[in-house]
Amino acid sequence: MQGTSTDKRTSQSPDGPKTYSAEKARQGTIILRHRWSRWLFILGLVAAVVLAFFTIPQMPS
Repeated sequence: MQGTSTDKRTSQSPDGPKTYSAEKARQGTIILRHRWSRWLFILGLVAAVVLAFFTIPQMPS
């Protein structure tokens, strides 16, 4: 019987959406183990700042 599976991965709780504790829902840490991944992360941050700098309209003097 294909439609009566009690698999926890696909079954929904009758009480509504699944809830998580604050400990499980918090954001994780950024783990940059390799040198290239650190450089790529820093380069992405710099690119975001440069992009924001050039997209902000300049004040007339």
